[in-house]
Amino acid sequence: MSQNEKLSYQQLVDGLRELCVEESEAVSLRYSADFVFDHYDSDLQALYVRELEDSPMPVTYEMLCDLEYYAKQLNKRLVVGIIYNAYRG
Repeated sequence: MSQNEKLSYQQLVDGLRELCVEESEAVSLRYSADFVFDHYDSDLQALYVRELEDSPMPVTYEMLCDLEYYAKQLNKRLVVGIIYNAYRG
C-alpha cells in the first residue's frame, strides 16, 4: 500500500507486525541480534520492538534502519523505539 492510502489502525498494526517478523529474521542473520514486535503507539506514532532476553547481541537503532525505512512506507511520521531488557549480565 502506498502512503496516500489511508490505513485503518488494525491494518497498520498488522502491517508493522509483519514487517517486524521479516526484518527480525534479517537482523538476526546479519547481526546476531533478536527482537520482536511489541506494540504501536498511535499517539506518538511509534513502533516499539522488544529485544529478546536471549539475544546474543544487543539490538541497536543502526540495526533497525531498514525496518524504519519500510515502516515509513506505511506511515511517513513513524519512528522506531527499542524496549531493552532491564538487566544484561
